Amino acid sequence: MESPVRLRAGPRPPCPRHPGRCSARRLRRRPGGARHRLRHRRPDRLPPGHPARSRRRRTHLRAARRARAAHRRASRRDLPEVRDVLARLHADGVPMAVVSDSWPDLDDLFRRLGLRDYFVTLVISAVLGCRKPDPRMYRAGSDALGLAPADCLFVDDDPDLVGAAIRLGYQGVTLVREPGAEPPAATPWITSLRELSQ
Repeated sequence: MESPVRLRAGPRPPCPRHPGRCSARRLRRRPGGARHRLRHRRPDRLPPGHPARSRRRRTHLRAARRARAAHRRASRRDLPEVRDVLARLHADGVPMAVVSDSWPDLDDLFRRLGLRDYFVTLVISAVLGCRKPDPRMYRAGSDALGLAPADCLFVDDDPDLVGAAIRLGYQGVTLVREPGAEPPAATPWITSLRELSQ
C-alpha cells in the first residue's frame, strides 16, 4: 500500500486554528487531510449537508437560547422596578421607545410581561438589520417618537453605547446596576431607574 505523501518535510508547526489538537502532519493526501482542510473553510463555503454546518448551527442556536434565558431572568428580577417606573412615566405622558440589539420576538416577550403598551415602538436590531452604535438604531427610535435627538434621553447599561448616542446629539445616561461597580467617567450615570421618574 502506498504511504501517504506529506506536504512538507521537517518539523511540523502546530495548526494555527486548532492549537494542541492537530498539526500540519495531518495535511496529507488522504481523506483525513481533506476533512481537516474543510474545517478551515468559512462556514458558508462548506458543502451543503456537511457535518460542520450542522455543528455550527447547533452552537449558534444554543448561544441564542442561553442569551434569551438570561434576558428573561434579568427581566423577571428587575420587573417590579421597571414596571413601576414605566407606569409613572407613561402616566406623565412621556413617550418611550425600546432600542435593542435583540431577536425579533422581543415584542412577544414584552406583551407576555405586560410592558408592551408603555412603548410607542420597539426598534430591534434583528429587524432593522444593524446594531448599536449604528446611528440608524438611535434615529429609528427618535423618529418613531416624533422627537429631535436633543429632546430624547437614551438609557443603557453600556457606557460606550451611551457615549455614541451623546455624540449623535442625544441626551444619555448609563445605568449602573451592579453594587460597587465603578461608574463611568465619560457619561452621566444612575444606579436605579427610579431616578428617571423623580
